[in-house]
Amino acid sequence: MSLQDEPVYWWLMTVQRVITIVRTILVLVDRPKTVSTVYNFVLKSLFEPLLYFCLDVTTMTLDAILAGFALVAVFLGLTLYSTISSLLFGQKSQLAPIPSFFSRLRVRVLLKFRGPPPIPAPVPPQTLTQRWIAHTWDVLHSKHFQVGGVSPLVLFLSILVPIVLACVLVRQHRQYNIVLADELEKRRLVDETLVKVRRTRDQQMQPMEAIRASLICALCNKGYTRPYILAPCGHTFDLPCLKRVFRNTTSNTPKTCPTCHTPVAAPPILSWIVKTVADAVAEKERESDDYPVPKGNVWKGVFDTPEVRTEMKGPSYTTRAMARVRVWWVNVRRQVRYLRGKPL
Repeated sequence: MSLQDEPVYWWLMTVQRVITIVRTILVLVDRPKTVSTVYNFVLKSLFEPLLYFCLDVTTMTLDAILAGFALVAVFLGLTLYSTISSLLFGQKSQLAPIPSFFSRLRVRVLLKFRGPPPIPAPVPPQTLTQRWIAHTWDVLHSKHFQVGGVSPLVLFLSILVPIVLACVLVRQHRQYNIVLADELEKRRLVDETLVKVRRTRDQQMQPMEAIRASLICALCNKGYTRPYILAPCGHTFDLPCLKRVFRNTTSNTPKTCPTCHTPVAAPPILSWIVKTVADAVAEKERESDDYPVPKGNVWKGVFDTPEVRTEMKGPSYTTRAMARVRVWWVNVRRQVRYLRGKPL
């Protein structure tokens, strides 16, 4: 029969489980111990990511590294002081807790049924470094070295963690400022480029605006659609406007220019140059069918006198018509000169 089948062993395990449950309830009821347990758990949870963070030296700033070295120096100094004081004043550290009654009773039962344990193999001799590390670890967890009932390791971590986190926040803030400065510089360059483009566009639009101002009919204040030139003054107006003005006068009254009141010697003619420039400068291209050229004599009933018919049949009418076109061309020649090599 095995040891697990013994009634005494079963009762001992049952009593131990009950005592464990009672101790857990006492820890939950006792607030200081519960706070201490939660505090140790939080420190343990912070220590693991902090360890991985410290291994990645590239993410740590110089301030965090210097602060870590300073805290390590203080920690080693306190350890050395505790070791020397324990050796000089004969204060021994508590290597193992005192076994409880149930632990001793369990050992006796095991010795009774299993016999004495086998003799362990001889422990190899420890080096001086191993003995110093073991002694230092025991001293750190002794009551002599604890400050206010808190382990120095816990105290060290409680100081190191906030400092490292503060250094990380400072580093992130510096990186944010650097990135923000770069973005602001890019935005400033973009704004300067836009200002230059707008200034260039305005400079190129000035000659265009001057030409557009000269391509407006003085009677209707609209752009030319079918510009006609008067002779001999050379003023240009739209065909519907001229018809409306000339029809208001009687046949016996001489026709005069609406602007300078110069008598019109012959019917106005269509200015193809003005019409071409007006169509090119317009914001939208006009279809050819929008303003069709009327067929036949557009001045029938307005300029229908024998003198006009005689003048139109004469050989010098074409020469005078071209002279009228040249008068208008002199007015816009300077503005057209600025448009050479530029799209309209």
